[in-house]
Amino acid sequence: MSQEMRNNRLYIYTKTLAFGLIVTGLACFWLYTTIGGAWQELMLMRHHETCSGSIVYVWEDVDEADSGENLWYSGATYTYILPDGQQFTQTTSGHGRLKSGFSDLPYPIEVEYLANNPTVSRIKGEGPETIPSWLRTEVGYYALFPVLLLVIGIYLLWKEVSELRRLRRSEKAQAYECR
Repeated sequence: MSQEMRNNRLYIYTKTLAFGLIVTGLACFWLYTTIGGAWQELMLMRHHETCSGSIVYVWEDVDEADSGENLWYSGATYTYILPDGQQFTQTTSGHGRLKSGFSDLPYPIEVEYLANNPTVSRIKGEGPETIPSWLRTEVGYYALFPVLLLVIGIYLLWKEVSELRRLRRSEKAQAYECR
């Protein structure tokens, strides 16, 4: 194999290896940032305490999709007081319109929170209630694509490292034959 051909192959392998590292890094970062919310939802679903609270502020916004239909976004700020007197304020948001009945604020609600970390909370009835719904919404929706990217990145890394090793072995064999 000529030196120019070897350098060209080495350049291609290195480029693909770098791309694999970037894809793997992005996938890991994406998983790291989304897995915390999924874990908190699971903990809220399984180990929550309940207290009363109230919605103190709501908002609603609309965008127009490329297809011409309206895309609604809404959110609410709610406060809740724990039995020991600690008060917390949280904000939640999502796709869709507000439920009716928020014209008179503050609006009374029930809040689910983690006893060991009361800043982790949600309005009762929001979010997944069963393991299958948690798997579908939190794991399936938020983790499936990053895991797919991670698999692709690891495959690229493995493939290119294997190719670089094969290239190195062939060079050693050629050097041995030339002696």
